[in-house]
Amino acid sequence: MNLFILITTTLVLFLQLNGLIQCGSDRTTTAIVNIYSNFAEIVEKLDDNSRPTIEFSEKEWENIRSDTIILICPTANITVTSQTVTEQKRSLNGEKIFIRDNVNKSAPIMEVTMIDETKHLIEDRTSNKGQSLYYTINTKRQEILQTSLPPTSKYLVSFTYRKSISLGDSQEQPQLYVSYLYSKLNWRVRYQLLLSTLTNNSVLLNYADIRNDGLNTIKIDHGELFSGDINIQMNQQRIYTQNRFTTKMPGQQNLFNAQYHQEASLPSIESSGTELAGIYKFTINKPFEIEPKTNYLLPMFEPTVYVRRFGLIDKVFNKYSLTTNDKVQRSYCLLSKEYLPKGQVILREDGYLVGETAFPNLAANEKYTFSIGQDADITYNEQIHLLSTIKFNDTSRNVTITRLTYEIHLKINNHKHRVVSIGYKQQFPTMKKFNATIGHSHSHSHSNSSSLFFLNPDNKQQVMATFDVEADKVATYKYGVINEEE
Repeated sequence: MNLFILITTTLVLFLQLNGLIQCGSDRTTTAIVNIYSNFAEIVEKLDDNSRPTIEFSEKEWENIRSDTIILICPTANITVTSQTVTEQKRSLNGEKIFIRDNVNKSAPIMEVTMIDETKHLIEDRTSNKGQSLYYTINTKRQEILQTSLPPTSKYLVSFTYRKSISLGDSQEQPQLYVSYLYSKLNWRVRYQLLLSTLTNNSVLLNYADIRNDGLNTIKIDHGELFSGDINIQMNQQRIYTQNRFTTKMPGQQNLFNAQYHQEASLPSIESSGTELAGIYKFTINKPFEIEPKTNYLLPMFEPTVYVRRFGLIDKVFNKYSLTTNDKVQRSYCLLSKEYLPKGQVILREDGYLVGETAFPNLAANEKYTFSIGQDADITYNEQIHLLSTIKFNDTSRNVTITRLTYEIHLKINNHKHRVVSIGYKQQFPTMKKFNATIGHSHSHSHSNSSSLFFLNPDNKQQVMATFDVEADKVATYKYGVINEEE
């Protein structure tokens, strides 16, 4: 049987008939595949085009979406006139079986004949002087034993169709294919973000983690990976784990070296991706194979990234909590010149593991900020001072408004022996007015308050600031806000 696999999570059919799957008795499959995040669309070539039928085992049927099975003809216009799904299972009726009594362990095992499998009606000739006795067995008490493997179900999907004939069309029987969605092939991205405190270099290594969760070895002649917001659901949602799975990586990489040396004979991702209707396609440049229950890692492109380190203070204003003592978050702002698919990220500084995060799908030149934990060497104290409270009536709405004026004092203590960059964000849900007040530290004064605190241009209820704190110094700042509450 020849198969063609197309891996996708969209109902749009990507039909590439220049590559076929060969599936033999060794359960090995050769395929052209397009791999998406959570399942595959398989396009299987039919041998008998006059009576198109495809057969699935019980295990295969559990892992496909039966409502997505369709008949395809890439070379002619056809109309499907009927499609039937039939469950077939070899019956035990008329076969010799054995009955064991699980309550009376000393009772002998009896050889009987199954008469009606659904009713558990049997014919017993072991007693009554060879005369047939017919009775039903209690499957809770008695166990059915067989000398061969128990029968399993298989599912046959059959089609009838008619071909639209037009002038010049070939009279030969057209080649037919059956397409359906299958859940046992998927992929995700793994990242290693390598940073250096000495050179400020940033290297982002990408791996395509392709998983074969099925029972067959898949030999891929040509493959493409697709990434983006593609929302197709399978019958059962599975958590992507690799417990009990083998992981194979072609070639080895020094994670502490910016240079990656890939052997020429091994497959890899040959480009940074091609945009297609809002999703991205990555082409695998050489054939490879994935054994059953195996994660296969392929090196992807190395994007150009810029990473800025800073300590982050990110708060929501709470008038009932007037004092905050805490540590800043170890934070990073990343910008990539290329599109980055979503995936898990391992972060290393000077070769040492320092944290883990996850990227969403990131557009080229999109800034992404993330935090990986607290920095014990940078602490801050924030004091909220209520300066005045004024109540007045809003006659247009007949409500009483309370106007509260606050001044926020911020003190940052840098215990490091080097200058640190600090980012500050505080959300004020009821803020009506913002007043940037000149901040100062004990070692110097700031002459331009607008360079310290400002309103987020994309969120007018959020105050932001960026500033540097000198080594082993304490810096203090302040600003004012006016809130109005009903």
